Amino acid sequence: MRFVFLSILLLVVCSPFSLGFTTDAFYIETVIADSVIILDSNDFNAFAGVFTKDFVFQAPSLGLPPAKGSQQLIAEAFKLFPNGILLQNAITTQRIAFVGPTDENYQFTRAKVITYLTTTFFGTGNLTGQIVAVYSRLDDTLTKTSLPNYAGWRVSERDLSAFGTAGNLAILPPGFRK
Repeated sequence: MRFVFLSILLLVVCSPFSLGFTTDAFYIETVIADSVIILDSNDFNAFAGVFTKDFVFQAPSLGLPPAKGSQQLIAEAFKLFPNGILLQNAITTQRIAFVGPTDENYQFTRAKVITYLTTTFFGTGNLTGQIVAVYSRLDDTLTKTSLPNYAGWRVSERDLSAFGTAGNLAILPPGFRK
């Protein structure tokens, strides 16, 4: 009985799912979720709280220009959606992989995350009642910083690639049409 208890204790303490990793995974999931909720709510200035200052964004499959830095991303979002946008994002499958380096406490400071995302755009004006869904994949790199919130985790790189659509493509903003 003592052997079984010690084996379970060792498994829990040495597992990559021990408290430190699961806590970091929670904050990583939260910062990625917040990054799409910010887009849903058209609160583009809040991007500065989830991305690093030297953030790099690429989405060539959507015809969007690359952006360097959270401030440029905010400016591009306001340019692309000057009157806001009516949309809703749904995160589906997500995989988090912690990668080196580690800090002085042997905690990982970088993570690579793959997230699948469905973005539904809702028509307005003469397109009211119509939708278009864009199916995409986020390839994010997150870096642990000394900033507050999210235990310091921030998105430092994002590659967004769309791989399918369904619905009326006329609803998409002109910058999304290639």
